[in-house]
Amino acid sequence: MARAMGTDRRARRCALPFAYSGEGIRAEDLPHVFDPFFTTKDYGTGLGLSVVHGIIQEHGGQIEVESELDKGTAFHISLPLERFDSKVAAA
Repeated sequence: MARAMGTDRRARRCALPFAYSGEGIRAEDLPHVFDPFFTTKDYGTGLGLSVVHGIIQEHGGQIEVESELDKGTAFHISLPLERFDSKVAAA
């Protein structure tokens, strides 16, 4: 699950990987991790990753997740290096 952080000047994007070696996310839950109010915990609102997903998209970026039970989870964020002419929704 290792990917290097860096920039792709030809694609004009910056890659930001975040990984941790926790319990991982079940395969059947992966398609829902960015859904509002989705949680597998007994606490929390299930809004954290949904909010992160929205912020990244509003900035022209992408976020992907990969996970393996008992091995960990990695999030891969890609953001443009240049500003774009798009209105950002106010929070």
